[in-house]
Amino acid sequence: GHSAQAYSADFSADFGPIKLARSTSTPTLSGYGDAVNQATVDTEPTTPDQQLICTPDFTLPKKKKSSRHNLFPFKSKNSKYKSHHKSHHSAVPYVHFNDDSQTGALSALPRAPKPNLQRSVSSRKSTKSKFHKPFHGAMTYEDADDASYHSDPQTTGNSINFDNIKTRRAARSLYTSNGRDSPYYVNGRSKHKTNIDLYSKTHLWRQQLEMDKQGKTESDDSSNKNKRKILLLGNGSCGKSTIFKQLKLILNPAHKFDDNEINEATHAIRQSCVSVLLQILHKCTVLYEQDSDYFADCRLDEENEKVRDAINLLMKYRSESFEKVSEDLSELATSITFLWSLPCVQTAIKYRFKRFTVPDNMHYFYEQVDTIFADQFVPSNEDVIRLRIRTTGMIESKFTMLADNNCDEYHISLFDTGGEKNERKKWIHTFENVDIVIFVAALSHFCCVLWEDEKTLSMHDAIELFNEICNGKWFKRSEMILFLNKNDLFRQMLYDEISLKVGFADIRRENYCIKVAHPEITPPPSPNGVTFGFPDFVTSSSARKNDEDAEMKPNGHTAGNGHHAYDDQKEGEEAQDLPYPHLNPWTGEAWTGPNFKYDSNKTVEENNTVFEKCYDKAIEYIVTLFLKQNKDPNKNVYVHITNAIDDKNMNDVFEEIRPLIMKTNW
Repeated sequence: GHSAQAYSADFSADFGPIKLARSTSTPTLSGYGDAVNQATVDTEPTTPDQQLICTPDFTLPKKKKSSRHNLFPFKSKNSKYKSHHKSHHSAVPYVHFNDDSQTGALSALPRAPKPNLQRSVSSRKSTKSKFHKPFHGAMTYEDADDASYHSDPQTTGNSINFDNIKTRRAARSLYTSNGRDSPYYVNGRSKHKTNIDLYSKTHLWRQQLEMDKQGKTESDDSSNKNKRKILLLGNGSCGKSTIFKQLKLILNPAHKFDDNEINEATHAIRQSCVSVLLQILHKCTVLYEQDSDYFADCRLDEENEKVRDAINLLMKYRSESFEKVSEDLSELATSITFLWSLPCVQTAIKYRFKRFTVPDNMHYFYEQVDTIFADQFVPSNEDVIRLRIRTTGMIESKFTMLADNNCDEYHISLFDTGGEKNERKKWIHTFENVDIVIFVAALSHFCCVLWEDEKTLSMHDAIELFNEICNGKWFKRSEMILFLNKNDLFRQMLYDEISLKVGFADIRRENYCIKVAHPEITPPPSPNGVTFGFPDFVTSSSARKNDEDAEMKPNGHTAGNGHHAYDDQKEGEEAQDLPYPHLNPWTGEAWTGPNFKYDSNKTVEENNTVFEKCYDKAIEYIVTLFLKQNKDPNKNVYVHITNAIDDKNMNDVFEEIRPLIMKTNW
């Protein structure tokens, strides 16, 4: 007969293309029928590379000669072989030939056609291998049978799940054009409803599987609708942490701080009393050395023995944490009270504007030093709120808020962040899925410098920072709320005749007087619970065009209208002619008034009326500066004038933003 060689299929473990390797044993047959009879059947292969050749009960049909060209009887239309293999759902046994076989193996049989398989893995290559075949088009039961052809019968878990095949085929037929080839298309009618039901079950099963992987439940997924993420942003010392503590008191049912916060505040208040006073004493020396004539009142009498002893005692506790102090602190309290009352210290504090920064509300603690350094001192809620601690990193607190119907609960995640420039790079970690951004800026910082940069006024930095936050890509869908904080200090500064032109004009030249005093009149308190009528501002097209066409200064800032702005021709003047040569100039729109000035010829009521008009104009000017930074005409900025240390004011403001918190969901 014709010479032929037997080959065994070798399938790589990495699902590569099928390779054919020559068999080590080649049977010798003289005729077609002898080839089958001389073959011996064994369920184990002789070599690792051998695969299936034929089934043990293989017999050829006598009438159909064409069957001799088919080595795969279970693929023929003969139901005998098909049903025989289908009942096993596994590969047929392995077959090898005797080693004494020589030549002419299966000479009457042509080479078997290449199996129509996409991927296959030999069970000898990996004990974890399973057959994987992509489902392209409608898959038949015969194809499923072929899927198990190259599987080892000794390996478990290789059976085909026909229910999954039906489900995939039904779901796929919804989106493909071979719906008529699907078994769900019967008698010219598509069982579309059945397909939809199967697809729905599959979709729900996959969705539940993803939720199980993430450790979620259906109740957790539905509760996401009532979750709110609120982010407090702003530059340093603007009052973010104070507002954060006020919101904690408002949302906490107990309306008080826990024991850990009370203990931390006790130590922090004592530390602040020591460190801030040492800083002011140092600034007294710096100012006097800078200009002994102008800052003559800032001279610290170091030759005074009492002053020297008090400073030495203060230096002893400059690194003390006050957590484990057992000695009596009454002597330290006496020294702090003495140094705080020195005229040079009080004068230096008045000169702090545009030169250095001092934490606000320190006079509140220095007036009760004896109580603070007593053994049984326990801070009150007001003490904790007024305490200034520089925030580093991010602090998150979670609260639960009831809706107006007292049934639905809203889960609020409130984030407090550090405002200094070196802390802002950490903000990016909280920018995802923010529902509400509360940007805080201090009104009283219009003439205060940054703690980390004494060349930049704090409000100038806040306006630039608000521009970046309001127009940032992360907050396109977030609600924007602007808190203009420290309204009480702002009113006092205006009343002391510190005009806005000190911070929004030629700031290197504009100075202020520290000797203004009106003991017979005090500024009226800021009204609580009153809504300020500042409409959401959107720059007009002409104003925007002017802003775009405005000239750029060499320092990168956009120039304003030029009125009272710093003139480039004056840069050549000597530094001693400028009281604040170190400051970065203001290049925006300058403040033109009105400015409050006490008139002794008018009554107290008349002076108060003039003051309120000047205050309203100043607020309107500052609000306009911030709202002009909003470049999106469809984005609203909600403005609120706040006083973070005033409990009633913060409660009223929270009630105003409460509906906004409940309706928004990122």
